[in-house]
Amino acid sequence: MSLTTPEKIRTLQRKLYRKAKAEPTFRFYLLHDKIYREDILRHAYELARANAGAAGVDGMTFARIETLGLEAWLAGLREELVSKTYRPDPVRRVSIPKADGVGERLLGIPTIRDRVVQTAAKLVLEPVFEADFEDTAYGYRPARGAADAVKEVHRRAIGASCTGVAHGVFTLLWFSGRSVFYSFDACSFSHRRGPYDEAGRKAGCRKSARPV
Repeated sequence: MSLTTPEKIRTLQRKLYRKAKAEPTFRFYLLHDKIYREDILRHAYELARANAGAAGVDGMTFARIETLGLEAWLAGLREELVSKTYRPDPVRRVSIPKADGVGERLLGIPTIRDRVVQTAAKLVLEPVFEADFEDTAYGYRPARGAADAVKEVHRRAIGASCTGVAHGVFTLLWFSGRSVFYSFDACSFSHRRGPYDEAGRKAGCRKSARPV
Protein backbone atom coordinates (compact mmCIF):
# COMPACT_ATOMS: atom_id res chain seq x y z
CA MET A 1 0.00 0.00 0.00
CA SER A 2 1.67 3.19 -1.20
CA LEU A 3 1.08 6.55 0.49
CA THR A 4 2.58 8.47 -2.42
CA THR A 5 -0.11 10.55 -4.09
CA PRO A 6 -0.89 8.96 -7.48
CA GLU A 7 0.08 11.10 -10.45
CA LYS A 8 -3.50 11.36 -11.69
CA ILE A 9 -4.54 12.91 -8.39
CA ARG A 10 -1.47 15.18 -8.34
CA THR A 11 -2.43 16.41 -11.82
CA LEU A 12 -5.90 17.35 -10.56
CA GLN A 13 -4.42 19.09 -7.51
CA ARG A 14 -2.00 21.09 -9.65
CA LYS A 15 -4.83 22.21 -11.95
CA LEU A 16 -6.98 23.30 -9.01
CA TYR A 17 -4.07 25.14 -7.39
CA ARG A 18 -3.08 26.97 -10.57
CA LYS A 19 -6.66 27.99 -11.27
CA ALA A 20 -7.15 29.29 -7.72
CA LYS A 21 -3.80 31.10 -7.82
CA ALA A 22 -4.42 32.72 -11.19
CA GLU A 23 -8.01 33.74 -10.41
CA PRO A 24 -8.40 34.50 -6.67
CA THR A 25 -12.09 35.38 -7.03
CA PHE A 26 -13.00 32.24 -8.97
CA ARG A 27 -15.63 30.04 -7.30
CA PHE A 28 -15.30 26.27 -7.62
CA TYR A 29 -18.86 24.99 -7.87
CA LEU A 30 -18.21 21.53 -9.32
CA LEU A 31 -15.96 19.64 -6.94
CA HIS A 32 -18.37 17.08 -5.47
CA ASP A 33 -17.79 14.68 -8.35
CA LYS A 34 -14.04 14.84 -7.73
CA ILE A 35 -14.44 13.71 -4.12
CA TYR A 36 -16.14 10.46 -5.08
CA ARG A 37 -13.72 9.57 -7.84
CA GLU A 38 -12.66 5.95 -7.36
CA ASP A 39 -8.94 6.72 -7.30
CA ILE A 40 -9.40 9.51 -4.78
CA LEU A 41 -11.53 7.40 -2.44
CA ARG A 42 -9.03 4.55 -2.66
CA HIS A 43 -6.08 6.82 -1.87
CA ALA A 44 -8.08 8.43 0.94
CA TYR A 45 -8.65 4.96 2.41
CA GLU A 46 -4.92 4.19 2.20
CA LEU A 47 -4.08 7.41 4.03
CA ALA A 48 -6.69 6.76 6.72
CA ARG A 49 -5.44 3.17 7.04
CA ALA A 50 -1.89 4.40 7.59
CA ASN A 51 -3.06 6.61 10.44
CA ALA A 52 -4.69 3.56 12.04
CA GLY A 53 -6.82 4.64 14.99
CA ALA A 54 -9.67 3.02 16.86
CA ALA A 55 -13.11 2.21 15.53
CA GLY A 56 -15.93 4.74 15.64
CA VAL A 57 -19.47 4.32 16.93
CA ASP A 58 -20.20 1.54 14.40
CA GLY A 59 -17.36 -0.63 15.72
CA MET A 60 -15.98 -1.14 12.20
CA THR A 61 -12.22 -1.67 11.99
CA PHE A 62 -9.85 -1.65 9.01
CA ALA A 63 -9.21 -5.34 9.48
CA ARG A 64 -12.94 -6.13 9.33
CA ILE A 65 -13.46 -3.95 6.26
CA GLU A 66 -10.69 -5.79 4.44
CA THR A 67 -11.98 -9.17 5.59
CA LEU A 68 -15.47 -8.41 4.29
CA GLY A 69 -14.08 -6.93 1.06
CA LEU A 70 -12.51 -3.52 0.57
CA GLU A 71 -13.68 -3.12 -3.03
CA ALA A 72 -17.32 -3.65 -2.09
CA TRP A 73 -16.97 -1.31 0.89
CA LEU A 74 -15.49 1.48 -1.24
CA ALA A 75 -18.14 0.94 -3.92
CA GLY A 76 -20.89 1.26 -1.32
CA LEU A 77 -19.40 4.44 0.09
CA ARG A 78 -19.01 5.90 -3.40
CA GLU A 79 -22.63 5.13 -4.21
CA GLU A 80 -23.75 7.04 -1.12
CA LEU A 81 -21.71 10.05 -2.25
CA VAL A 82 -22.93 9.86 -5.84
CA SER A 83 -26.58 9.60 -4.81
CA LYS A 84 -26.08 12.24 -2.10
CA THR A 85 -27.48 9.91 0.55
CA TYR A 86 -24.24 9.91 2.55
CA ARG A 87 -24.66 11.13 6.10
CA PRO A 88 -21.81 11.29 8.63
CA ASP A 89 -22.08 9.17 11.77
CA PRO A 90 -21.91 10.53 15.32
CA VAL A 91 -18.41 10.89 16.73
CA ARG A 92 -17.44 8.47 19.50
CA ARG A 93 -16.26 10.37 22.56
CA VAL A 94 -13.47 8.90 24.66
CA SER A 95 -11.19 10.33 27.30
CA ILE A 96 -7.51 9.60 27.76
CA PRO A 97 -5.09 10.66 30.51
CA LYS A 98 -3.18 13.86 29.79
CA ALA A 99 0.56 13.59 29.20
CA ASP A 100 1.34 15.26 32.52
CA GLY A 101 -0.89 12.80 34.34
CA VAL A 102 -3.23 15.53 35.58
CA GLY A 103 -6.78 15.19 34.33
CA GLU A 104 -8.08 13.73 31.09
CA ARG A 105 -8.32 14.87 27.50
CA LEU A 106 -11.47 14.29 25.46
CA LEU A 107 -11.15 12.83 21.99
CA GLY A 108 -13.67 12.47 19.21
CA ILE A 109 -13.23 9.38 17.03
CA PRO A 110 -15.08 9.40 13.68
CA THR A 111 -16.02 6.18 11.93
CA ILE A 112 -13.65 4.93 9.25
CA ARG A 113 -16.14 5.78 6.50
CA ASP A 114 -16.23 9.37 7.71
CA ARG A 115 -12.44 9.52 7.96
CA VAL A 116 -12.18 8.36 4.36
CA VAL A 117 -14.68 10.93 3.10
CA GLN A 118 -12.99 13.70 5.09
CA THR A 119 -9.60 12.72 3.65
CA ALA A 120 -11.03 12.61 0.12
CA ALA A 121 -12.47 16.10 0.60
CA LYS A 122 -9.10 17.30 1.87
CA LEU A 123 -7.32 15.93 -1.20
CA VAL A 124 -9.62 17.96 -3.44
CA LEU A 125 -10.10 21.15 -1.40
CA GLU A 126 -6.62 21.67 0.02
CA PRO A 127 -5.01 22.88 -3.25
CA VAL A 128 -7.74 25.51 -3.63
CA PHE A 129 -7.15 26.99 -0.18
CA GLU A 130 -3.38 26.57 -0.37
CA ALA A 131 -3.38 29.14 -3.16
CA ASP A 132 -4.68 31.79 -0.73
CA PHE A 133 -2.02 31.30 1.94
CA GLU A 134 0.93 33.64 2.22
CA ASP A 135 4.39 32.15 2.41
CA THR A 136 4.66 33.13 6.08
CA ALA A 137 1.71 30.91 7.10
CA TYR A 138 2.74 27.64 8.71
CA GLY A 139 -0.31 26.20 10.50
CA TYR A 140 -2.30 23.26 9.15
CA ARG A 141 -0.40 23.18 5.87
CA PRO A 142 1.25 20.21 4.17
CA ALA A 143 4.92 19.71 5.02
CA ARG A 144 4.85 22.65 7.46
CA GLY A 145 4.45 22.96 11.19
CA ALA A 146 5.20 24.91 14.35
CA ALA A 147 8.84 23.82 14.34
CA ASP A 148 9.29 25.29 10.86
CA ALA A 149 7.74 28.58 12.04
CA VAL A 150 10.16 28.77 14.96
CA LYS A 151 13.10 28.11 12.63
CA GLU A 152 11.93 30.93 10.36
CA VAL A 153 11.59 33.25 13.35
CA HIS A 154 15.17 32.43 14.33
CA ARG A 155 16.47 32.91 10.80
CA ARG A 156 14.74 36.27 10.37
CA ALA A 157 15.76 37.49 13.83
CA ILE A 158 19.43 36.72 13.18
CA GLY A 159 19.25 38.57 9.87
CA ALA A 160 17.47 41.60 11.32
CA SER A 161 19.16 44.97 11.30
CA CYS A 162 20.66 46.17 14.58
CA THR A 163 20.32 49.87 13.73
CA GLY A 164 16.95 50.29 15.42
CA VAL A 165 14.88 49.32 12.40
CA ALA A 166 13.82 45.68 12.17
CA HIS A 167 13.12 44.35 8.73
CA GLY A 168 10.89 41.29 8.60
CA VAL A 169 11.26 40.34 12.27
CA PHE A 170 8.62 37.89 13.43
CA THR A 171 7.21 37.53 16.91
CA LEU A 172 5.44 34.31 17.81
CA LEU A 173 2.76 34.75 20.43
CA TRP A 174 0.56 32.15 22.08
CA PHE A 175 -2.95 33.44 22.64
CA SER A 176 -5.97 31.52 23.95
CA GLY A 177 -4.47 28.17 23.06
CA ARG A 178 -3.69 29.26 19.49
CA SER A 179 -0.50 30.59 18.03
CA VAL A 180 -0.75 33.96 16.34
CA PHE A 181 1.92 35.09 13.94
CA TYR A 182 2.61 38.80 13.93
CA SER A 183 4.83 40.15 11.22
CA PHE A 184 6.38 43.57 11.37
CA ASP A 185 7.84 44.99 8.19
CA ALA A 186 9.99 48.11 8.08
CA CYS A 187 8.90 49.21 11.56
CA SER A 188 10.87 51.61 13.70
CA PHE A 189 11.47 50.28 17.20
CA SER A 190 13.41 53.36 18.38
CA HIS A 191 10.52 54.81 20.41
CA ARG A 192 9.90 53.49 23.89
CA ARG A 193 6.24 52.60 23.63
CA GLY A 194 6.69 50.00 20.89
CA PRO A 195 4.98 49.50 17.54
CA TYR A 196 1.47 48.93 18.91
CA ASP A 197 0.65 52.47 19.98
CA GLU A 198 -0.06 55.69 18.09
CA ALA A 199 3.63 56.52 17.80
CA GLY A 200 4.21 53.19 16.12
CA ARG A 201 1.40 53.74 13.64
CA LYS A 202 2.78 57.18 12.78
CA ALA A 203 6.17 55.58 12.25
CA GLY A 204 4.64 53.54 9.49
CA CYS A 205 4.39 50.16 11.23
CA ARG A 206 2.22 47.67 9.39
CA LYS A 207 0.94 44.85 11.58
CA SER A 208 -0.77 41.72 10.37
CA ALA A 209 -1.92 38.75 12.38
CA ARG A 210 -2.17 35.29 10.90
CA PRO A 211 -2.88 31.96 12.60
CA VAL A 212 0.03 29.52 12.61
